[in-house]
Amino acid sequence: MPYKVNEIIPMVKERLTTLEVVEKLRTMDDDLDFYNMRLFDTNSIEGTPLGSNFRSFTSNEPRTFADKIISLIVSGEIIINVPYMDSDQGERERFEKAERFWAGCFESADERLENALRQPLQVQVATQLALRGTCCARVLIRNNADDTSFVDIKPLDPRHSAWQASDEGLIWFCNVSTRTVAQIRHEYPKAPLSQGDEEVMDVYDFYDEKFNTVLAEGTTASSGGVGMYTILKKRTEHGQEEVPVIVVPGGSYSALKAGPLDRTTIPAGYGESIFASVRNLYPLLNEVLSIYLELVAKSRDQTFTLYSDEETRIDENPNESSGVLHLAARDRLAPIEVPQTTRDASQLVGIIQGMIQRGTLPQTAFGELAFQLSGFAITQLRQSLFSTMEPDLRAMAIFYRKSSIALSDQIVSERVNPMELSGEDRNRKFFRQVFSAEDLKNIPHPRVKVVPQLPQDDAQRIQLAQALRQGKTPLLPDRIILDEILEIQDAGKIMQMVKEQIAEQGHPAAAAIVLAKTMLDLGREDLAAVYLQEVQKSLSPAPPPPGGPGLPSTPPPGLPTGLPPNLPPGVLPPQLAGLIQVAQASTQGPQVPPGSPRPGALGV
Repeated sequence: MPYKVNEIIPMVKERLTTLEVVEKLRTMDDDLDFYNMRLFDTNSIEGTPLGSNFRSFTSNEPRTFADKIISLIVSGEIIINVPYMDSDQGERERFEKAERFWAGCFESADERLENALRQPLQVQVATQLALRGTCCARVLIRNNADDTSFVDIKPLDPRHSAWQASDEGLIWFCNVSTRTVAQIRHEYPKAPLSQGDEEVMDVYDFYDEKFNTVLAEGTTASSGGVGMYTILKKRTEHGQEEVPVIVVPGGSYSALKAGPLDRTTIPAGYGESIFASVRNLYPLLNEVLSIYLELVAKSRDQTFTLYSDEETRIDENPNESSGVLHLAARDRLAPIEVPQTTRDASQLVGIIQGMIQRGTLPQTAFGELAFQLSGFAITQLRQSLFSTMEPDLRAMAIFYRKSSIALSDQIVSERVNPMELSGEDRNRKFFRQVFSAEDLKNIPHPRVKVVPQLPQDDAQRIQLAQALRQGKTPLLPDRIILDEILEIQDAGKIMQMVKEQIAEQGHPAAAAIVLAKTMLDLGREDLAAVYLQEVQKSLSPAPPPPGGPGLPSTPPPGLPTGLPPNLPPGVLPPQLAGLIQVAQASTQGPQVPPGSPRPGALGV
């Protein structure tokens, strides 16, 4: 049953004010302050009321750590494929076309986001998972007025969103944004707004399992006299059988609940950002480093004590190198000893930074190598990157898998028009195709992986692939090696290209034909004729063995019996066929048994 319009805003506000959501939103704000390097407030340290003149030090470790994680995730390759194993050739072609459909959809979505001066989808999802701990995006295919369709994927900030879920998925989702009246009028020109263009309103973009409604709060122009809101978009079917929003929590999910058993709370660890294990260490590090900074500043501008028989005042600053002080003969100026930290302070900084490093990334991830490391040590350090990125990599894979299923379901429903999509598959091959409901019916759900590009990954995978296919009996077939080990999309096409290459080099005549075609394309007909002569020699029947022409001849290895002496017509283009005739006429002579006199010789 659809929600009533006057129920939407109170329901969303009630959800946003629950204790567990308020606590989660506060954590999101704190994590964003770490990333934005908000100036460390020395007066905020509990139990340490420091003065306002106390110098503040703000570490850049949170931002560099987050940027490194985001860059590693964004540089990862998103692999979307349908495992077809022992499927027949027709099914494999349909599966590969479905893979190109999903690649084209995400390519089209990135293009729309870039046109709107926003980052591509993978960058925004990686940023949300790293800093917010949860990623959200609306995934829809919309129809144009000219019977075409386009992919509309819009990432939504989970900090300003509310939702309700059940075991079957989302029940409803609402994104709350703050906009000026001018911005609202630009997007909804028919909205009955009476406010000035510079005034600000809250816009509620609400989705349930069937309808989409957009409301604006903060104006007296209410609809139907119920509540202080304006309907910007009436209740409209969005075209899916479920809420068209993908919500995926990041972090290490735990089924343990926080608080009493009879209290409904968000499970601990649900939607945690990358700062979960170091969130309480950064303020402590900033505090200790701020103390160091204050002591360094005091050593630069020392405080002095003047010993004098009379009350004397010094107007000049003794710390200035060019200053001149006028003192009496009995006056004495002595600096006050600069306070120092305990000898354990530097050890404390080392302990804090060690804990931070174990919760973030090792120094080697930023290219800092204090000494030479062995190959085993570098491999172990590289593996430590996965322990930090793995929760977000898994969440991004789930996001793209759910988005792919939602896109194909909308095409299969036939509520949207056929789409022409273009892009590059993972083999860097460009495609442009039209996709319809028939192309995606009965397609299994895809399998998605996000593989970050770490040093030496490709070399190790290639070595493993070669080891698996060596020997008289390979451990795995080539198709599984391409799919699972090298993770190549369209493995069938790759195998066809490999077989074509083997066919071109497997026989001297085939290699000569390829070279002849290449020379002809380059305009070198003289060289093409040379290679065609080699083709004729390779395909000519062998002379009869000694002992008489009646003995059967043995065909060359690799050639079937009964092969005609000349190249079959249609194998070569007309230009090469003409060159073959010329080469044959100039080099071919009458074939006679060995030992026979040459025809036309003198004395015959």
